[in-house]
Amino acid sequence: MSTALIEENLLRRQAWKYWLVMAAWPVFLILLPLVYEKNLFAATIFIVFPGTWLFTWLALLMHESWHKYVPGLPNRGIFHVFGWMLLMDPQVYHLAHISHHKHANSYSDIEFYPFGRIHNRNIRRLYHLLQIFLGGIFTQPMMNLGVMRHPQFSSLKGLASVFIQLSFIVSTGSLAIAISSINPVELVMLYVLVYWSGALLIHHNQLVQHGDLIVNGDYEQRNRATRNLNPSGLMAHIFLFLTHNDALEHVLHHTRPGLYNRPFPGKFPLPDKPVYINAADYPRVLYQMLVDVEPEVQAAD
Repeated sequence: MSTALIEENLLRRQAWKYWLVMAAWPVFLILLPLVYEKNLFAATIFIVFPGTWLFTWLALLMHESWHKYVPGLPNRGIFHVFGWMLLMDPQVYHLAHISHHKHANSYSDIEFYPFGRIHNRNIRRLYHLLQIFLGGIFTQPMMNLGVMRHPQFSSLKGLASVFIQLSFIVSTGSLAIAISSINPVELVMLYVLVYWSGALLIHHNQLVQHGDLIVNGDYEQRNRATRNLNPSGLMAHIFLFLTHNDALEHVLHHTRPGLYNRPFPGKFPLPDKPVYINAADYPRVLYQMLVDVEPEVQAAD
């Protein structure tokens, strides 16, 4: 099924979010040093909200512009701009996300397993440890290395992306320094903290849905195994708020990828027997990643 099942006027009403986030992210980066100068505690709160909240929104809207869910938007251009703002190479995400939808919940998914199945137990544990505590600032470079072997990868585009990313962060940082008394070292530390916290949260959002999940089945069976977060309890509500409900009905995104369901929770029925986990179940997923030999291969129903 496709996004045509949602009234076009409802889809078009989503467009303002893309323009708002495109403007809000650099403004946040410019204002952060001013908040930091006033009060360290206030800066910490500011990094969490609106910081990580904006970061995850930016990442999700980048993903949704890749799917071209909202008609009338220059989705291809927005996809690239958002990628550069997130300091990632859009072509890497493009190639990896194709693999993610084709091979979800299997070792062939290069977005989650850029090197396939890691056979060495100690290396596997170390890899899981780093992704759990570093999030996207670790997994993104690993995904870059994995995608560089793809025949469609362009080194020239990669270099151009690095130049644009540096131009964005340097120009934004220069404006932040110009309107504050913060020194460059402090600014770099703040920006590292911002990007680490945002990339950490968005990666854990992905781990809620797919972490430690390998399914032995066909395309439909593997996608149906995608987990959803039960919206019960304070921690689940906070997590879903900061990640814009992405894990609420995520199985729909994999079983019906042409359907733009995230902004419309409850509008469409989920597959039979959807897989739900509670917030209290998630530490067990992380524990399995840290101490188990490897994800247990699950037989599809």
